[in-house]
Amino acid sequence: MHSTTGKQSKIRKPATGKFPPPNSHTQYGVKRESVPYFPMLPKGHFPLPNFAVRSTLFKSTAPNRHKFEKKENGELSWTENRGLDGYQHFYYGELLTVFHARVFGHVLALCWPEMASGGRVYFRLYKLLQMMGSKTGGSNYASLSRALETLASCELSPAGGKDISGPLLNYGYDEAQKKYYIDLPKSIRNHFLVGDYTLLCSKDMKDLRGNTTKLLYAFFSSHDLALENGLTAEFLQKNIVGSSSKKSVFLRLMPYVVKQLTRAGVLVHAEIIDGKLIYSLPKKPKSVKQALRKKFRSFGLSKSNTRSSIRPPP
Repeated sequence: MHSTTGKQSKIRKPATGKFPPPNSHTQYGVKRESVPYFPMLPKGHFPLPNFAVRSTLFKSTAPNRHKFEKKENGELSWTENRGLDGYQHFYYGELLTVFHARVFGHVLALCWPEMASGGRVYFRLYKLLQMMGSKTGGSNYASLSRALETLASCELSPAGGKDISGPLLNYGYDEAQKKYYIDLPKSIRNHFLVGDYTLLCSKDMKDLRGNTTKLLYAFFSSHDLALENGLTAEFLQKNIVGSSSKKSVFLRLMPYVVKQLTRAGVLVHAEIIDGKLIYSLPKKPKSVKQALRKKFRSFGLSKSNTRSSIRPPP
């Protein structure tokens, strides 16, 4: 247990059900300090010794917050900090913050052709930053560095009869090619973060339901390729509900997910037929993005949603 001394700093509790706006670093408890830019620090080391991420994915009566402490040997480690100071702690791999999910969504947009078999994907940093909506870089360098560091620390565990284990991704910088690279494990598409309990590792169905919805929403909001090319429909139908190992978990969540996404204006028409999610997007992709921007701050809670006209499933 982490021993607390002195007066506790008051942490503002996030409003229940609210979705943090993108690129809002203060929402995640990240202090604005000078952070080394790329190339990234050696694996296992964080730019900020007091780096903390507030998660909005778990519903709790107390603010949820990741917290780090320095060991005597200088290494950083998680501290279990429950109860007394109102914090609740989760270990690596137990959940991803919305920001990490969005970053991973952008990484997938770069890596999609290689996802089926895994492998190394090279990319230029500015391309990834452009996809994140950054024109000048700036603090997004630091944010991306922290997100990739955290994603690299999340591990996939064997489940559903698939012998896959190890880190979610490895990353680095290739001096020869002057490019960054990401190594994806084999068949990562079968262990995607949306609807896959091996990565979420939620111990309670209610938590998994909330996490899945918000991660799905993050995927919709960050994956421009999905909105423009219909990649999301193919992904949801073939990869989430496609295997029997995931049906038992994900189908129990699907009605809740469909309800929230339809309510937020992301989906126009959605229903579950024979275990598959059949849905249609609004006619104009622009209207999807407008709905996403509007609902990013209030996740599906407004009753005055404007929906596009319903059209039959594709």
